[in-house]
Parts: sequence; C-alpha cells; structure tokens
Amino acid sequence: MVSLPHVHRDDVVEYRLFPALQEDLKDETAIVQTLEECMDLYLAHLSPFLVDYIWQSQPFSLHAVGPDTSNNLPSHLFGATHFGDNIEDEWFIVYLLHQLTAAFPGLVCSIQDNDGNFLLIEAAYHLPRWLNPDSSSNRVFIYNGELHVIPTPSNPSELVTLPAGVPSIQQALNLVRGQDVVTLADKPIRDDIHRRINHFPGKIKDDWHYTHCYLPVKLGVVLRHKPTLIAPAVQTFYQRDPIDLKACRVMKHFPPEDMVMVQVKFTRCLYAQLSQQKFHPDQRSGWKVPAQSNPRHKACDLGMKLAHGFEILCSRCTSSSADGGSSNSEGSIEGTSGVRWQRYLQSLKDKGYFRDELEGSKLYTKLLDSAKKFYQETTSNISSEGTSGIGHQVLHILQSVPCDIAAWKAAERDLPPSQDDSWLNLTPEQLDKMLEKAAGNSSKSEGRANTSGGSANNDPSMDLDAVTKGIKTFVDKVSSYEGAEFPKEFGGDEDGGAINFDVGSFEEALENILSYRRAGPDDDSDDSDSDDDDDFDFEDGDDGEPVGEDAQMLSLMEQMDRELAGTEIGKSFEKEPAETDATKNQSPSQSQPKSASSEAAGGSGGPVGAAATGDEEEEERPVEVDVNLLKNIMESYSSQQGLAGPASNILHSLGVHLPQDEDKDM
Repeated sequence: MVSLPHVHRDDVVEYRLFPALQEDLKDETAIVQTLEECMDLYLAHLSPFLVDYIWQSQPFSLHAVGPDTSNNLPSHLFGATHFGDNIEDEWFIVYLLHQLTAAFPGLVCSIQDNDGNFLLIEAAYHLPRWLNPDSSSNRVFIYNGELHVIPTPSNPSELVTLPAGVPSIQQALNLVRGQDVVTLADKPIRDDIHRRINHFPGKIKDDWHYTHCYLPVKLGVVLRHKPTLIAPAVQTFYQRDPIDLKACRVMKHFPPEDMVMVQVKFTRCLYAQLSQQKFHPDQRSGWKVPAQSNPRHKACDLGMKLAHGFEILCSRCTSSSADGGSSNSEGSIEGTSGVRWQRYLQSLKDKGYFRDELEGSKLYTKLLDSAKKFYQETTSNISSEGTSGIGHQVLHILQSVPCDIAAWKAAERDLPPSQDDSWLNLTPEQLDKMLEKAAGNSSKSEGRANTSGGSANNDPSMDLDAVTKGIKTFVDKVSSYEGAEFPKEFGGDEDGGAINFDVGSFEEALENILSYRRAGPDDDSDDSDSDDDDDFDFEDGDDGEPVGEDAQMLSLMEQMDRELAGTEIGKSFEKEPAETDATKNQSPSQSQPKSASSEAAGGSGGPVGAAATGDEEEEERPVEVDVNLLKNIMESYSSQQGLAGPASNILHSLGVHLPQDEDKDM
C-alpha cells in the first residue's frame, strides 16, 4: 500500500488537508474549484493569526491537488513551509491545523517533516510498543482538534475494521471520520502535543522583539509598509557569500544617507541571528559603525546589517527583471478584485475580522491592507521564486511609496525604548529548566527540588543503594538494535521512577563508604560481592567445587586478578579493609595457629615474614564493587564539566540530578 510521500528536504514541514468532499464530484475541474473554495474559507478563518505573523523563511501556504491515482492519493490541499532555524514556525502550523479541524467538520489533516511523524517524537515517552516509524505510515492524523492514531488490531475480531498492514489514505480517512472514538490517541499523547502548542496564539506577540535601528529613511519606509520583509533580509545577510558582498561595495539602493532612528520589529530568532553576527562593512560602502562604548553602537550596527541584507536582496534582481517584477507585483495587488478575493473578503467579514469597524475608517483600512498583503503572499508564487521575487517587492515599494524625511525625523523624539535583550544569555540552571520543561518533566523536577534538603529521607544509604542497583539493572538489561532502555522501575513508569536525592546525605554516605566506616553489625557487607558473583553461574560438582570448563574459567579469572593486583590498574581499585576489629581482638590462643602456619610457610616469624604476609593479603583483598562504581561515576560526571555525557545521562534516567562540581574551580 502506498503511504504519504516522505519529506526529503531538511527543515521543511509538509501538510495535507483532506476536506470531506461530496462523493458525486467526479470532474477534476469541479474538484479543484471546490478545493479552492475550501482553501479560501480556511485562510479566512486563520487570517487573524497569520496577517501579522513573521515567518522565519516561508509562510503557511496551500494549493489544490486533484486526485492522484498513481499514488492512490485523494483530492486535498497541500502546503510546504521551510521553517529554517525557528522550529516554532513548525509548531505554529500544528496549532493552525488543530484550529482548522476543530472549526470545520470532516476535515482531516496530516503533517510530517524530514524526521517523519514528528508529533509522535514529541510524545515518544507515552507511545505504545507497537507504534514506531515503520508501523505509523498512514496512521497519524489531526481531526476535530485532536491527534488521532489508527490502532492495529489486537484480536481477530478487530481485523474486520482495523487494518493490520499499511492502510490506504482513503481507508485511513474513513476510519478517522467514522470511528473517531477508536482512533483518538491516548490522553498522555494528546497532552504532550497540547503542551507544545497551547502557548499559541499568545506566544506570537511574546516572541516579538522591538529595538532601535539607525538606518536609511528609504529602508524605514520599506519596513513600515511591509514589516514581514525583515525575515528574508536577515536570512539573506545571515547566509551571505563573497559574491553577495560585491554588491555591497557601492550600496546602490541603501547608501548611508538620510539616516533616521526607527523602531524595528523582529522575532527573537531573527534578532539573535542578526545581533550575534560579527561583520565589518567595506570601506567603499560609506558605512561606519561607532565604537562599542558609544550608546548608539547597537542601533547603528543593526541598521548597517539590515541595509546590507536588503541591498543583497535587491542586487539579485537584474534591471530588466526588476521592471517586470515590479509590474507583476503591482498587478497581483490589483488582482485582489477577482471572485476568489471577494469570497475571501466576505469570509473575513463573516468571521468578524474587521472588528465592527466602519468601512473606510482608519483601522478598517489598515486591516484591509494587511489582509490584501496576506492574500497576495498566500495565493501568489512569490515565495517559490526565492529571494529575487522578494527583491522585486522591495524595489516596487521604493518606487511607489512616498518618503517624508521630515516626518521621520520628528517621529524620532517619540520612539519608545528598546526592549531588554537579556533573554539572549542563559545560565546553566535556566537551560536545564528549559530542557526539562520541553521534556515535560518540570513538575517532577520541582517535586524533587522540594523534597531535596528535607528530613523526609534520613537514611544516607538508601539513595546510594538505589543508584548502584539501578546501574546494575541497566547493565543486565538485554537491549536490541534499537538501543538501550532503562527498566520501567527506573524512569519507565508513570511516576518517572524518580529517586529522592539529597545532596548532603549523598556526600556523607559516600564519605562513609570511602573511609570504610560501616553503619553497624547488622549491615549485610557481602551484598556487593554476592551481586558480583551472581553474574557468573558456574556448574558445581558433588563437593560444591566447579568442574570442567567452569573450573578452568574460574582458575583463569583468579590468575587474571592476581596479575592485575600488582599493576597500577589493580592498585587504583578500592578494596575491602585488611582486617576487622574482631580480628584485632583475637586471643593469643586463637592467633597462635596462624603464626605457626606463617612461620612454617615463610621460615621465619619476624618482620620480613610479616611483611610478606601483609603484601599477599593486600593483593588478595576483595574489591569493593559498589564503591568503585560510585567513584567512577562521580569522576566521569566531574570530567563532563557541566556538559552532557554518559554519567549524567544515566543518573538523570535514574532520577538523580547532581549539583555542579565547583570544587575544581576553587
């Protein structure tokens, strides 16, 4: 069965909208016309969200696709958006599809990027075992404002209604529309998706950043007429090459003349890209940036970079194509008087887009202009023409929009202050909180933070035992080619398997172990040894001793232990104490046989024989497996210097979050 085509382009999201068309529609022309009517209704419904949205690279767009019998694809609306470095654009489109399917009955949507069904990746912790990239083809859709996943049959009776293999697109659409209760994704999966998109549409304005820029007045006119042009200008400057910079030597369109201070609206992603770029203009361009100590340095630097970005856009249009582009752009604006535009305009009025304003009022005119520009971008092929098409728009604005430099100079006095950009700098703690929030673990982390440092858990050995047991269980876990997994009791259950970790208790317990202080006589000190011995299951003979190959293997292992004991590696292991207090308090009669045996073995009971016996005992002392495990984990964690690594990944999966290692910095 043919599945939806895979997205091969990086940073591109593709989406398909399947309206519930009438079954008697057979003519392809009638189908396309119906799809265009649906598209105008959908765009009118989304216009309040889209007219002021600044896309990183390409806008949300749709076009009608007739029935494709070769790929078994029914008629639908298709769109593709390159989101570049701003992944929020991708999730904003997910939000838009949720809004559309909730508002229009029967509409089913699918969305994927070069990673496949990225919605499932977002909810990876709550997916059923059977759902993976191979089994999810044609099974994941958005319907009625919720995520739907077509399940596989769990018993023979469900084979009648649920497909066992890859369903066809039409079969999947019928299942989602007809059995939406069955196909509705589990609540934890849906919660993960809603958690990712619930901050829209409020986040649209929260993501804007206003700052002052010192730039030519002509550029201020362009940005005021069409603020969304800031995105292609920043992207062009950000991705410039030496050929592009040749056009910036003379600055034909935006020389440093008639300079004014204006307030420019960026998205946070665009502002970060532009402000973090280190760039020195060509001396022949005439642009000069004051020193960093100058209060106007940032505004002048940003304005210079923007001017270079727009200059590169315009330079990609030849003189002949610029004239043609201007006429085409003008014609497309005038083309907003056709049937589709009138239908789109009526939909805007029905949706209350104009806020009950009188026709011809200042706000009504402003909203109408925004709707025209959005409609033009969505229905034209300017975005597909690349930066040359955008350059045509810039040149057309320069030629058609008047410029009053006196008014711009007067407006400088009333500019609001620039917004604070301290959000560019993140502390390690803030980054950790952001990562935990993105993973949906913020509430669990807060719970651990509230319990750590308290007196709820005063047993210092509990956490250490849990850590060592967890790591041993992880090592013993049989993994597949898909990767290693932690057992469910350590992070796979609903509660996350979190361990209550107290920093003070951990340090105290670790110090006690490393100094060989035992908690008491009831301690089972042989646990670590017995656990270590359990790893090897040797076959015993009648007298309890290993036989055959097992005996040979055990002999080889003992020989290896003796050889390693004399090396630097062997000496680096932490070993059990040489003797206990009970041995020290033995009576002379108890210790006499040992002395006799030592005298017989060594030929002397003097200091030389005692030293030899001590060396032998030092070599044969058992290794403290748990102590060495914890010691190596702590050394590995310290060597990461706060970065990601194997030690922190394993400990975090066990629910243990260690503080920063600040001892080496002191």
